[in-house]
This record gives sequence, C-alpha cells and structure tokens, in this order.
Amino acid sequence: MAKVKVLYFASARDAADQKEYETIALEDGTPATLQAVIDKIKASHKGIASVLETSAISYNQEYCDSEQLHEIEVKDNDEIAIIPPVSGG
Repeated sequence: MAKVKVLYFASARDAADQKEYETIALEDGTPATLQAVIDKIKASHKGIASVLETSAISYNQEYCDSEQLHEIEVKDNDEIAIIPPVSGG
C-alpha cells in the first residue's frame, strides 16, 4: 500500500474542503499510479473534478503531462501537488 502526500493550492484547496494537504493511501491491489491517486481524489472530493481539468499536476516537484498519469508509479512518501491556473497583475 502506497501512501502519498497531496498538496492543494487555490481553488483546489477550496474544492478539497479547505485542506492544505492530505495523505492518500492506495489499497493493496490498486495500481500504484499517479492516475489512481487522481481517481481517489475525485472520489473523495466531489467538486474537484472540474478544478483538475485545468490544473497542473506536479509529482515530487516536477510537472507532468496528463499522458504520464498512467505511467508514473507512486511510492510511499511521494508528493503530488494540484496547482490550478493563476492570474497575475
């Protein structure tokens, strides 16, 4: 079972019930991929799916493409960040 830390920023934090971060545990028998973590986040926080559509995902402080989500295998103590678009001015 892999346990990873998920960080939520801006609107992702709002959609995750104001949590700055949480630990997600993947059950034995569940593929330990980044996509499995994203699926578990969606199941836990109903309003976050629309936020994830436009957010950047980082894995251990490296941005990753959506095509990589099924390929990246997560391990204990990995860090995933959900980073929605930001505006500047």
